[in-house]
Amino acid sequence: MIAELSDAKFDTIVGRLRNRVELEAAIDSWTREQDAAAIEDRLQAACVPAHVVSRSGDLARDVDLREAGHLNKINDPVFGEAEIEGPRFSLDRTSLAPTRRGPRIGEHTNEVLATVLGMSDTEIAQLSEAGVLA
Repeated sequence: MIAELSDAKFDTIVGRLRNRVELEAAIDSWTREQDAAAIEDRLQAACVPAHVVSRSGDLARDVDLREAGHLNKINDPVFGEAEIEGPRFSLDRTSLAPTRRGPRIGEHTNEVLATVLGMSDTEIAQLSEAGVLA
């Protein structure tokens, strides 16, 4: 245990909040020179819910996410085969796999203008000719 943290002022949430600058400094000092995965293992072994901060590359290599089907391959017309994250949760009557790639900027502009805003083809063409649309 970090010696500074054995002080009674850190025993309660109120104490930790009142002394958060000192608390954060002590934790920073303790974690600075250690491997993040080793800290995670040590805290989890002590029943502390902890996880390293993950970057996208870390998630792509995560065995548990792969086994859960969270990462999916799609065929993108610009990038070719790409791997994307799937939904964060599953529902009984829906698929975990994404149904399509994300839209390109402006890809559905005409559709939205026509179906959501009720604009005519002529009005949309005028906006396009005026350089308003991407």
